[in-house]
Amino acid sequence: MKQNSKYTQLNRRNFIGHVGVVSAGLTLGVKPWYIKKVNSKSMMKEKKCSRIMIGYVWRLESTPGGNIGDYAITPGLVTLLEHNFPKYQVTALNMKRSSKFRIYNELHGFPKCDVVDDALSSVFSSELLKIKNEFGGTLPIINSSNIDIVFDKFASGIINRVKQEYPQFIDVLLETCLFIYNSGMILVYGEETLAGSGPIGFWNYTVLRSLPLLIAWKLGIPYGIYAHSFDSFGDVNDSGQPYFRKLLENAKFVFCRDSNSVDYVKSLQINAPNLMFVPDSTISANQCDNNWASEFMKRNGLNQKRFLIIVARTWNQGDRGSSTIGRKRGFSHMEKMRHIISQWVLKTGMKVIITSEVESDFNNVAEFIYYKLPENIRSSCIMPDAFWTTEQAVALYRQARIIVTMEVHSFLMAIPQGTPTIVPTFSESGRKIWMLNDFKLNDWLFDIDNVSAEQIEDTIFKINDQYQHYSDLVNTKVIPYLKNIEDRAMKIVGKALVPEAK
Repeated sequence: MKQNSKYTQLNRRNFIGHVGVVSAGLTLGVKPWYIKKVNSKSMMKEKKCSRIMIGYVWRLESTPGGNIGDYAITPGLVTLLEHNFPKYQVTALNMKRSSKFRIYNELHGFPKCDVVDDALSSVFSSELLKIKNEFGGTLPIINSSNIDIVFDKFASGIINRVKQEYPQFIDVLLETCLFIYNSGMILVYGEETLAGSGPIGFWNYTVLRSLPLLIAWKLGIPYGIYAHSFDSFGDVNDSGQPYFRKLLENAKFVFCRDSNSVDYVKSLQINAPNLMFVPDSTISANQCDNNWASEFMKRNGLNQKRFLIIVARTWNQGDRGSSTIGRKRGFSHMEKMRHIISQWVLKTGMKVIITSEVESDFNNVAEFIYYKLPENIRSSCIMPDAFWTTEQAVALYRQARIIVTMEVHSFLMAIPQGTPTIVPTFSESGRKIWMLNDFKLNDWLFDIDNVSAEQIEDTIFKINDQYQHYSDLVNTKVIPYLKNIEDRAMKIVGKALVPEAK
């Protein structure tokens, strides 16, 4: 890794000397990429690091507002890593310390995958306060000329405090051969993004959310980014671009889940290694609850491949994206979804399941779609009694004839099941919606604000009328194509791993 005189990177050798950590039963050695482990006979045994760390694990808190799509991201990546690199320990990094129970519940199908609480974010606020006080009580505005404040001063402060307060976490870092930043749309900065703009947005969102990458850079731990969407890094003279340029150009790989993000990174002349489209890891989340699906279908009189699923999203969730849609647009979206449902029932006689991908939207979908349907249509529709799990959704997606979803992650969960899936969504969803182009299914993507319900229905009924053709398209062309790309990605990941000790 090329070093800049402005920035001081630490490899494992000088990091050990820098922090001087000794914890119970574990003495840090002097060789890079190794630790010295004391066994029960006090014999010093050399151990090669063999851990792959994933961070962060998205939306696994047990509070309302859960998202079945977010729940699927980490299991998909763990599945890929454990299959391709069985000799390595896969570790999931949990940003929210209070949500560990929910994470263990979600990862129950991965007994070898362990979960660690993130000590980096735990010390973030105290170290940020130091920076703020040093600059007269205000957070410094970062640009290309002073980016070393983040990569040197702030990163060193985080490392020193973690060493003091969470020494066991340092042990885990020293065992890590490769850090992989999870699939999502989190690495952003600027207006119209989750981060926002200005010093507060940059420090309290952009830096906080990318903290493992920053610390991996500082410690010389190889890192990569897996299947991310990069909506924006802000203006050329703002904080985001120089920050992400440094992180991305020093990564081992930067995989984007849509080519639109690849093109965006290239447009900024960021020379990221192995920059390419790789599908969201959700497509490899194959855990499903077939028993629940069978019982649900029996209870509701559903037959295999003889029902439609509607996964709706309203404007009334209270998050940044939904609040920009507003009631007028939101009512129009719901009206179109009701029209689709009515035409499906009238023309096919098949039933419809109506639900949401996000738990906080579940009751809204019932209010604005299910209960507003005319009685003769609603009698053929099913609104589940309670919100479902990721495993239940995957199992039911496998049995459906067609899925119409306003949420991209339901598309990602349904396509691997071989089920044709239509996505009428809105521009606030960001660059990720363009992944349908990469899946070669762009004809199934609709801007719900700029098409009529009838235009969406034309595609639905075209698929229904030529069902075997479109089912074969998904199963024999789309899925193998995506799996081939995943295989290429895993080969690149393998090259980034430190060779295991003999």
